Amino acid sequence: MGILWVSLILLSLLAIAFVAWPLLRQKPRNIDREYNRQQANVMLYQGHLDELDASRSQGELDESTYEQLKAELGRSLLEDNQNETPEQGAKRLGSPVLLACLLLVPLVSFSFYLWHGAYDSLELRDLLQEQSVAAMKSGSTITGPEVEATKQVVAKLKRLLEKDPDNLQNRYLLARNLLNLQDLKGAIGAYQEILSRSPKEPQILAEFGQVIFMASGSQMLPQVQQLADSALALDPQNTLALSLAGITAYEKRDYPQALTHWTKAVSLLGANNPDSATLLAGIANIEKIVGRPAREILAEANPSTSSDATSPTAGEGLSVTINVALANGIEVDPNLAVFVYARAWQGPKMPLAIQRMKVSDLPTRVTLTESMAMMAGMSIATVDAVELIARVSLDGSPTTKPGDWQASVGPVSKDAFDQAYNLTIETKVQ
Repeated sequence: MGILWVSLILLSLLAIAFVAWPLLRQKPRNIDREYNRQQANVMLYQGHLDELDASRSQGELDESTYEQLKAELGRSLLEDNQNETPEQGAKRLGSPVLLACLLLVPLVSFSFYLWHGAYDSLELRDLLQEQSVAAMKSGSTITGPEVEATKQVVAKLKRLLEKDPDNLQNRYLLARNLLNLQDLKGAIGAYQEILSRSPKEPQILAEFGQVIFMASGSQMLPQVQQLADSALALDPQNTLALSLAGITAYEKRDYPQALTHWTKAVSLLGANNPDSATLLAGIANIEKIVGRPAREILAEANPSTSSDATSPTAGEGLSVTINVALANGIEVDPNLAVFVYARAWQGPKMPLAIQRMKVSDLPTRVTLTESMAMMAGMSIATVDAVELIARVSLDGSPTTKPGDWQASVGPVSKDAFDQAYNLTIETKVQ
């Protein structure tokens, strides 16, 4: 905003200089010169008048012509002896006009810009920048400066919407910022205003459903399900709508359907997207409840679409071999579950390939393959390096818990998958 005001001031000064230049160039009147010129005009008039009188007395002019010429001579004297010439009069008349312009040009320009220009938008941009800076300084903790900056943004957006109620972009910004302030009621109203003007926006429908879900205390109300379904009907790849649809299926204990929605959302978001972490936690929880990997649950629910991928003759692609053993001296229940899996070296903790066995099966050799991917687009072939892990789970969950025993190695480049890796389980998870 500072650059804007500096530019406006410079342009105003340039306009003022343009208007003031004629005033500065105007020369002062020379009174003595004007007086001498008037005397000369009178003497000239008298000489001409004497000539006319002489011509009349000699009979060269009749009375009518004499009176006409005398009158014309008098008018010429009056014109020549006026205090101001027409040009001088115009200059003196122009002076107050120029002075008025000198004041009105910047005043009218600023008024016009403030009323019709993009000043409000520039002010909003500056407020959003201040909000962004406050958010970066606060990190993951909401601080007073960030809250105050957000309140200023909300106030500005409300003023803008009073002038332009149909600006959907500003209404969306208002909804998001009200949500950041935890003003769920206000956010619901803002989303309703958007949908009343544009009812077929899948992202707005999904976000509206999310806000209602939050406002209801994380209850999957019928309205939330309807909004998620409407969003998916318009955009089957809307990740937020897929997440909400997965929650609906989860609450109905339709775990295959929940996994279908959530695994699709994760594949669309990508392994490194922070939003994938919550979905992966939900997938892991279903695996814990059912007691089987998500891949097997989905294969059982959709045998027609997964038979080729799970059959022994299906192409397995890349693979990595791991020799797994339990260290001497560690006494655990032989029936406890052992998970051997590979996950991205950097990114979400969801396994890219996993096998489950029992402690009584150790020592053993495990081969993890590309075909063991839990979802399309996320396998050991889609990352540059993996971490190989073998863990004894005390509660049968693939999620790491204190008290589990495990071993790991990494990073392992996929270019080095041709060699076998040894994992001896001997470290207790704290």
